[in-house]
Amino acid sequence: MNKIFLCCIFSALFIATTSASAQQADTTKILHHYVGIQANQLLKQLINLNNTNTLISNPYLLTYSLYSARCHWGIETGFGYNYQRSKDKLSTADQESKINETFYRFGIAREFGMGKRWMASAGIDYIGSYQLDKTFSFTVTEFIPQKDSTASVSTTITKVKGEGVQLRLAYALSSHIMLSTEATFYFTTTNKKSNVLVSDTFTNTSFPDQNFYTLSSSNTETEESAFNITVPVAIFLTIKF
Repeated sequence: MNKIFLCCIFSALFIATTSASAQQADTTKILHHYVGIQANQLLKQLINLNNTNTLISNPYLLTYSLYSARCHWGIETGFGYNYQRSKDKLSTADQESKINETFYRFGIAREFGMGKRWMASAGIDYIGSYQLDKTFSFTVTEFIPQKDSTASVSTTITKVKGEGVQLRLAYALSSHIMLSTEATFYFTTTNKKSNVLVSDTFTNTSFPDQNFYTLSSSNTETEESAFNITVPVAIFLTIKF
């Protein structure tokens, strides 16, 4: 998988560089586009940072920015997605968990030149995220003629909204390829809703009058606010066109 990932990255860089060379004669560009991808794993492969286990807390895998070439004001967006699935195959409850997470942000920013190769930007973002966490379990206990089965579904939905400041620093490897990092200062509000649904079925083939079915549900909801700082650890490989 690492080799495929590296091939895709280098192919994208080759295409971007080739297309950029064909546009060098055009000096009348009105807008500048920046497409970035979080590249810590790529850099780790290239420079063999096998002993580095720095936690990357920046959730945005892809970024896109659009700036005016004249006034240097523009918009910035970011997107990230995570999916996790786990199943305990040895458990009698046959427990399985699935987690889906989506992260997004958008805002306005201004870029600043800091010499021939260095560039910085500062902006204000609106951010949000949505997480769906579901856990399933099913247990059957059977002593003929009795059979007792219990099923449970636990669902947790976490929504985060907030706003804050983003600071970015970039270094131009060429006129169209850059490496950048960022620091963010976000004030967020997190709303978490949980629901646990449990059903219990008991059957007795010898005494059907003892059969029963019960369904119970419990709900919780919490809300909290926090001020979060993301340090400039994530490295983005950015293509400008």
